[in-house]
Formats: sequence, C-alpha cells, structure tokens
Amino acid sequence: MNSLIDFLPSGRYEIEKWKIIEITEFLITGAPKSKPVKAIHNLTSELAKIAGAHAADGTLAMAKSGKTSNMYRWAVTDGNVFSLLSLREWVKSTFGLTIEIKKSLYDNSFLFIVNSKVVLRYLQKFFDFKVGNKTSTVSIPDIIKKSSCEFKRNFALGVLTFDGCVDLDGNLRFNVKSKKLLECVAEIMQSDGIEITFSKPSKKRGWDLRCKITENKKVLNYLDKNSINWKKTYGFLYGFDKNEAIQLFRETPISKMTLSKFIETKKILNTSDKKILAKNLHVDIRTIRKYSNLFNMIKF
Repeated sequence: MNSLIDFLPSGRYEIEKWKIIEITEFLITGAPKSKPVKAIHNLTSELAKIAGAHAADGTLAMAKSGKTSNMYRWAVTDGNVFSLLSLREWVKSTFGLTIEIKKSLYDNSFLFIVNSKVVLRYLQKFFDFKVGNKTSTVSIPDIIKKSSCEFKRNFALGVLTFDGCVDLDGNLRFNVKSKKLLECVAEIMQSDGIEITFSKPSKKRGWDLRCKITENKKVLNYLDKNSINWKKTYGFLYGFDKNEAIQLFRETPISKMTLSKFIETKKILNTSDKKILAKNLHVDIRTIRKYSNLFNMIKF
C-alpha cells in the first residue's frame, strides 16, 4: 500500500490509506497457497455468530513452519457435525471460503480448520481473541458488547450453537469453563426477558445455566434454525413429529437409551408402567419419566 501513495503530499497518507481500505474487496497474503478472502468492513450478523462459535469451541494458533514461513490456523472442534455445517455457511457468506469438515482421527469429534492469516487476523485484531488457550480470558468482544441487541443475540446464538444443549426435561442448557463467557451470554438472554437459572459450579464441569423452554419461547431466537437444538426446542414448544423425534433423541456417546427403544419396549410389553419399563430398559425411574413426558408430546 505504501508504494501506491508515497508520492502524496505529507499528511495525506492516513486519509488515502483509509480510502483504499474502504474500497478493498479481497485480501490475500504472499504465501503460495493463500486464498483470496473477502474484506470485511463492518460487523454483520454472520460475523457475530462466527465470533460466538470461536468463543465457544475455537482455537487460534500461530507457529513457525519453516525458516521463512509461518503457520496461521483457526480451528473449531465439535462433536456435532450439524453445528459445523452452520459455521461453514457463516464463513462462506462472510469470508467467501468453502471449508471441508473432517472427522477426527482420535475421537468422535469433527474438525473445521481454516488455514488463513487473514481470517486469524480478523479474529485476533477485530475481536481481540487470544492465540492459544483462551479459557480464562474469553468473553464477548467489546465491539459486539457495544453494538445493537441483534448483534449481541447473534453472538450468543453462535456460542449456544456449539456449547448449548437441550435436555430431556425440556431445558436449554449451557455449560462452559469460562465464567466470563457464561455471564455475558446470560446477561444478553436476560435482557431479552428470558428467565435463567444457575447451577452450582464444579471444578470438573465448570459453570452451568439453564432455562425452561416452555416458559421462554424467545430461546428459539438464540439457536440456528438448522441445528438439532433448534428442532428440539421447537418440538418442546409446539409438539414433535414421531419420526423426527426418534431421529432427534438417538443414541449418544454418553447414553445408549433412545426414544426408539422406549417406544418399541412400551409397544412390545403393552404397558405404561414406569417400573416395568425401567426394569426392561435397564434405566432408572427418573429416566423413564423423562421419556414418558417426551412421548406424550409426540403428534401421532
């Protein structure tokens, strides 16, 4: 940029520099494999969601990759591929990049990796996210904190898309190790009239909040419409389609119990007796109560 405006009279440098920045459409570095990235000039809804996704599950990394080269990486890891599919759309819309989602070789998680100095700089400089471990420092970026309710809500949506979950009791839950991040998300939701309940923090699980979905319809505004959490939330508010409910409440890495098993066992035994169902499904009465309540919300 300097070579373009060195001929200008003294004092004009800053003025012309910002004029060039304002009309810039794409940014690219000198690295051989560098891809053009859309130049972002203003905060957008998608950018606020991306910031939320990073605050929840993202990592920034920089390292030497050779004598004269460096590695710049933004990575987001999640066990739910649907969350990353949403992130991929936000990144494509914002930066013009199409990112391949990969399965981890080490566990059941999925990886979303962007090797771009430009994208890393946006997250680092624009939002002040730190390189490396961010657990003790991550919170809502100042630029979003000082912006409109819409951008704050979109930031919270990005966070909850990755770190939120909907349980069998019909609660939207948010568990995180960063107290700062939990407090800022809670504040955004409370300012929207959503009632929040906090659980006692633990060293292992961190900080936790929840809200009863049936008493807080606005929680739908805090979840991506393509996400499993949005579909579960909509079901708790307006009822479930049977086939969709079976897909939504499938086996997970931490639970072998499923809605399908409950319905099948209930039909075979021809009973609604919770003790009998619990015994045959090898779960406790409390779990059967949850599945019974869920079953009653299905529209047959």
